Amino acid sequence: PGQIWPKDGVVPPKDKGIVVVRTEPLPLTYTALQVRYEDEGGEENHLWTHLRIKSEVFDISGGWCGGTAADGKHLFLHEPYLKQLKRLYVNAAHVGEIDGFHDNIGTGGLYDQYPIKQFGNPSREKYDSVEMVRHVHGYELLGEPQLPFADGGHLPQEVFRTFHKLFDSHIPTTITLSDEGTFPYYAGLSDFPHYDAYRVCAPAADVWTRYDRWGGERIGWAAPLEGIGEMCRVLREMSRPKPAAIWSQGPHEGWYEMDGRTRTSPTPDELRVQAYHALSSRITSLYWFNLSLKSQLMYRDTLNEITRIGREIRMLEEFYLRGDAYRYEQVRTTDGELDWDLASLVAPDGALLFALDLAYTPDPETKTFVFGPPRDATFVFELPSYLSGAIDVFRIDADGTADVRFERTEGGVAIADSLSKAGIYVATPDSGLRARLEARRKELVAYEEALGFDPANNDADFETLANLIRR
Repeated sequence: PGQIWPKDGVVPPKDKGIVVVRTEPLPLTYTALQVRYEDEGGEENHLWTHLRIKSEVFDISGGWCGGTAADGKHLFLHEPYLKQLKRLYVNAAHVGEIDGFHDNIGTGGLYDQYPIKQFGNPSREKYDSVEMVRHVHGYELLGEPQLPFADGGHLPQEVFRTFHKLFDSHIPTTITLSDEGTFPYYAGLSDFPHYDAYRVCAPAADVWTRYDRWGGERIGWAAPLEGIGEMCRVLREMSRPKPAAIWSQGPHEGWYEMDGRTRTSPTPDELRVQAYHALSSRITSLYWFNLSLKSQLMYRDTLNEITRIGREIRMLEEFYLRGDAYRYEQVRTTDGELDWDLASLVAPDGALLFALDLAYTPDPETKTFVFGPPRDATFVFELPSYLSGAIDVFRIDADGTADVRFERTEGGVAIADSLSKAGIYVATPDSGLRARLEARRKELVAYEEALGFDPANNDADFETLANLIRR
């Protein structure tokens, strides 16, 4: 039993089809998967792959979320801090077992009210079961093995030996990769690889002054933001069929001035665009680096944007989890200047279409990236054959849906819109999808309001957070 798209089971050359198979509950272990198909001549062929069966969940995590409050207790034992993390849509954190929090699962305590999965080295004795694995994002044991300063670095064979001991576990393994030059050597070692590199005022594996991106102007405080998408696509293809995730650049109070840039974290615009270069490549989890309380307090202006991105992910997460990357194109102006990155994900219900603005510039005074006002553009997207009858195309974001002018083309749709920074569109043959997505958005807004805590916009709530670390 199951479903197939296209309905006739015929996938045109260089196109994509989807098969959904329904089974009895499967063991959370490794499996060999065989796909049988017929070619154009009617001859049967076989495709094989090997992967871990795991529950696919889009987790939003934070780095360095732990720490001690002014009263000596862990921050996770303070309800205001947990409310703030939940407002940012965090459901996992790069933390280990916290006494008084994780050890109270199922008792109606703080964990049950504000569940946040572990992302580190969880106890196999406690969490390695079908019932408990849902409280863990994954094993994160070796830091950044590609980098020599990260615990001395770890060669691929060392990574394999470490993970081989966990092959019989229900808990997936994760690995953090940042240098594309050695991606191939680590490919396939982990159940859930993730990319970790930032484009603004942060340590990096590449030399930023070597980029000739803005008419010969070279800068040392940042690198082209679209590099995030490029590296995510490389990691995705290297890792298939395993899913991939990313550490996305958020506020961080610990970095240092670079090449005269004094703001050591991204602006809200820089933060959003980096995240969407990753999301448009089809990642299936996103980890903010970082969401320490000090970082949130120092860069309060990023909190609304992180909330908006979280809301948008939760609205559209079924596309990320059930879909796959389809097409990518970089569009230039008639005089050869970078204009837009266009990317698409396709799923059974429709396609997510992304337009990401490349016409940004470095401001020499503030040393930040500046995006211009919305400008008119026409975006042409290909669609797979099973979506060729799309009857509704609309823009969507944290504020809701909006009509756009579009027309069907021979291979997809052309969308006319006025846009800056990042645009998300949905193309679907399902006339009811827009209403369901809007209903989901309203549920999420109600969830945020029900928390009754909004430090980004309420000064009293912000002071409550600040007082947690004041001595």
